[in-house]
Order: sequence, then structure tokens, then C-alpha cells
Amino acid sequence: MNDTKIDLTKNNNTAKASNGFPIKIFLFSAIYIGCVLLIAFFGIKGDTSKYAIDNALKYFTPETISIARKYFIHGLISSTLSQLFIFGFLLFIAQRHPAIDRFIKRKIPREMLRLSVYILFVFTSIALIAFPFAIFSGYIRKLSFGLIEGNFAVWLYRYGIIAGSKLLATSVAIFLFAMILRRCRKYRIFIPVLFMGISFIGILLYPRYIIPLIHKREVLAESPLKNKLQKLLADAQMPVQSMYIINESAYSKHINAFFTGWGPYREIYLFDTLLKNYNEEETLAVIAHELCHYREEHVLLGIAFATAGVFFGIFLLERLSLELFGKNLSALVREMNIAAIWLIAIALIFFAQPIKNSISRAMEHRCDVYACRIINEATIVAETERKIAIANRREILPHPIYHFWYGSHPTPLERILHAKRCK
Repeated sequence: MNDTKIDLTKNNNTAKASNGFPIKIFLFSAIYIGCVLLIAFFGIKGDTSKYAIDNALKYFTPETISIARKYFIHGLISSTLSQLFIFGFLLFIAQRHPAIDRFIKRKIPREMLRLSVYILFVFTSIALIAFPFAIFSGYIRKLSFGLIEGNFAVWLYRYGIIAGSKLLATSVAIFLFAMILRRCRKYRIFIPVLFMGISFIGILLYPRYIIPLIHKREVLAESPLKNKLQKLLADAQMPVQSMYIINESAYSKHINAFFTGWGPYREIYLFDTLLKNYNEEETLAVIAHELCHYREEHVLLGIAFATAGVFFGIFLLERLSLELFGKNLSALVREMNIAAIWLIAIALIFFAQPIKNSISRAMEHRCDVYACRIINEATIVAETERKIAIANRREILPHPIYHFWYGSHPTPLERILHAKRCK
């Protein structure tokens, strides 16, 4: 009789736990979705304050502001819907994991192979869900606003290379993380270390293997600009291995320049759209800004901050996995419930955006100041910022809350006003 009572008590506790489980998931999902929609609402609303509008009209025409706003809203709606669809997919898969796992077990009895297939299934599905939104945002939207020069086949090829590389890298990284979670008790230390190692490998491989696949490049020929650029690098004591021009005008009107690598293996890439549409001083202002990122090792700092984020994120993942699924990370991995882990992870990444982007904006501001000091002509830097904002259809009047959450750079208006004050 006592044994029966004990069994009944256990069954009642299990029933309560089972009934409470969906409620916690529902509340977690509601908070995430509600916050995503709230931030999107502020993004659509924009900054309507008289002060911001009056300042913007000093440097941009009403037509320019309107075009940039429409371009931004189209992208915002697409990215928000993509976020929500992916979250919904992960929620569905996580809750129906036992049935999916039974089906995969019947087809693939080997455990490691089954884990690999499950990871590929989850992340390939995410890529397929994101694909139509990428077509709209990356091709249709840019074509409508005059930013795309190439045809759809060219865009699809470039997108496929980048998306495929990300899918492969993510799947391999998640598999390695899963192996550590399954077999190592000190995974809270080893996973951040592995993340840092993968990040460094990515920095090395990207310029050597990915850039040549998506960009036609040629060595920067001898010219007055190259001489000035070499002097700029010499003064900053920042040697580079190579200087390249990227034939971006064959695909789009996007303006950019960037450095890759580190130490003596640094390389400079200049979009030909920059060289064709900007004079030498304006081009040097852009390069000086990018030079600052490497002079102050912002790439390495970014990896360090991201690694710290992974370190603390694991503790939050552990806590939330116990609260929502009643199991720790190791148990979820042993059950191959990768969708449940990634469901929590994307929510944590979303809520970490203000921290990440605050650091990014601080770095960008430092580099804006550095460019002003190097060029020593505030008007040139301000005009360069204005022209790039127009060319890239950057949002001129983002809502302060949206910009606090998602803004990785100071707003165009902030950058122009900073440049005007630069001495």
C-alpha cells in the first residue's frame, strides 16, 4: 500500500512537471517574440523628433531621407519575419523532438552519424527558411532601390557561396561543441576556447578562400593614391602584405573598404565603387577609418568580447535549459535535441545585442575620430560620411531605442556632426 502511494506521488509530480513544461516554453516564447516585435515597431516608427529632423535636413534632402527610410523598413520587415519563422521552426522541432529522434534512429542507428545528420537537418532547415527573405531583402529590395547591378544568377551564386560557407562552419562548430558537451566535464571552459580558435581560423581562411570566390580582385596599380596610402600606412606603422581592388561595380553600387588578416599578413581591399565615386582625400578618409580598426586590434578585441559572451552565455544556456526542458546541456545533447539548445541560444543572442552593439559603436566612433585626426580636414570627413550614407541607403533617422538595440555604427547624422566638431 505504501509502495503504491509512493508510485502515485511520483506520477502526480511527473504530471505536474509535464503540464508546467509547455507553460514555461510559452512564456519564454512570448517574451522573445514580444520584444522582437516591440523593437521592430520602434524601427518602423523612426526618430520623429523635431531636433533630429531639423538636423537631418541640413545635410540630406527630404527625398534622400524618404528613400533611405523605405529601404530600411523593407529590410526590417523581412529580417523580423525571418527571425520569427526560424524561432517558430525551432520551437516546433524542440517540442516534437522525441518523435523525430525515433524516426532518425530507425534510419541511422550509428550515434555519431545520427548527431551529424540531425545538426545538418536543423541548420539546413534554418538556411532554407531564411532563403526567401534573403531573396527579397538582398536582391529584390536592392534591385528596386538601384543598388544591384548584376542579374539574379550572379546574386544567387554569391549568396550561395556565403550562405553555404556559414552553414558548413556553423554545422562543424556545433558538432564540435556537442562532442565537448557529451564527453568533457569542463565544457564551460573548453567551448569558449574552441570558439576563439574557430574565429581565428575563419579570419585566416576568409580572405584566402572565400573572397576570391565572390569577388574579382586585382592588385592596386602604382598611382598617386597608392603612394599616399603607403605613406599613411608607414606613418601608422602598419605594414600590409597586399593591396587589392575589388570589382564590386559589376554587382552593386555598395561602397566599402576593409582590412583582413593580422600582423604582416594584413591585406587591404578597396571597392572600385569607392575609387570611382570619391576623390583621393575622401578615399583616404575611408581607409584611415578602417586602418584604425586594425591599428587598435578591434578584430581581436571583438573575438575576445565574443568569447567572453560565449563563456557567460553557457551559464545562461544551462540555467534556461533546466528551467524550460528540465535537463542540462549535456542531457539535451545526448538526446540530440539541438533545436532546443539553439532555440534558447538565438533568444540570448537577441537580448545580448545592446551590449555587443554598444561596444561596436564605441569602436566605430574611435575610428571616426582617428580618421578626422589623420585627414586633418573635418569638412572632407563629414562630406565622405554624407555621401556614403546616401550611396548605401543608410537609415538617416533611426529610432533611438531601435538604434540602441541593433545599431552597430553611429547614425549617419551622429558621424557627420562628430566630424564637424573634429579638430
